[in-house]
Amino acid sequence: MSASMILFVIGIGLLVGGILFFWVIRSYDRDLKNNKTNCICKTRAVIVDVIHDISHSSPDDYSETWSPVYEYETEKGLRVRSQCALPSSELYDLRQGMEVDLFYDPKNPTEIYVPAEEEKNAGAIRIFRRVAAGFVAGGALFLVIGAIVLFALKM
Repeated sequence: MSASMILFVIGIGLLVGGILFFWVIRSYDRDLKNNKTNCICKTRAVIVDVIHDISHSSPDDYSETWSPVYEYETEKGLRVRSQCALPSSELYDLRQGMEVDLFYDPKNPTEIYVPAEEEKNAGAIRIFRRVAAGFVAGGALFLVIGAIVLFALKM
């Protein structure tokens, strides 16, 4: 395999990875926007459980996420439990027994929007966007370099 082909393959891989990363972030943003639009009933919720997950990619490398489970009462008196939409490493300080304000969809009370979660995840989402942009930029750079090498070899 020639050097230019290797550069093209790396470039395409980085570009596709960056585009997929942007797609996932866009999907999260769209879901968050829909929840903000549809979840119009404000209530006070209690965190009744926090699901703590540890994922090992190797024995020495792991990541932790926390996913609070909220219990709240609707304006119709219905008691509902709902888990956060995006488990995150940023939610580590939300503990069982804490009270938070949240908004729920009156048509589907298990759909929630939790402003405290959005605040905590904002930094991580910004980092994800920068990483995705880096992948796209790196992919474009490798493609350009591959084209230059290919052109130089043909001369």
